[in-house]
Amino acid sequence: IAASMEETSKTQTVAALAFIDQTNSVCLIDGHRRLEAVKQAGLLSLRVEIRPQPEDNQALYIASRTANVQRESQTPLDDAIAWKMLLDRKVFASQTELAQKVGLDPTVVSRTLGLAEMPHELVTMLSERPDLMNFRMIDAIRRYSDVCGEAECVKLIVEAQEEGLSSRDVDARRKTHEKGPVTRARS
Repeated sequence: IAASMEETSKTQTVAALAFIDQTNSVCLIDGHRRLEAVKQAGLLSLRVEIRPQPEDNQALYIASRTANVQRESQTPLDDAIAWKMLLDRKVFASQTELAQKVGLDPTVVSRTLGLAEMPHELVTMLSERPDLMNFRMIDAIRRYSDVCGEAECVKLIVEAQEEGLSSRDVDARRKTHEKGPVTRARS
């Protein structure tokens, strides 16, 4: 993003969203990556659109998520990690309340939260591979990891990207491992 900002004559096409808190500090709702890009590019300013302060942490999260979803940069893994943190911090009392506030079916929220249980190394690897960042693929990889272990899953992620494996391919491999080696009766 930093290089992109420098290439476009140091201009910013989309404003970050923020509010002014009680201490008169500017708090970003959306635009954290743009702020980092501005810093890396050595720029001195970031265009920010000031909005009314959200009434609470729930409203702050909903505003931030809405901005990300509209830009299509929100991934299931982003949701899983954020939702787990929000539930741990009691920003939302339950998965049901969270589902209601983000406008999703509770079963979708529950399945998405399962992605947050993946080992950190796998989450990092997936975050560096946007072509694998869809719910079906991430869920298939998580289930593969549960059966085959983290080391085998690391190999699978690399192969999935290089060979263009689908979530069905990953599921088929997991099922093969679950069945174990084929034994044949000897006569």
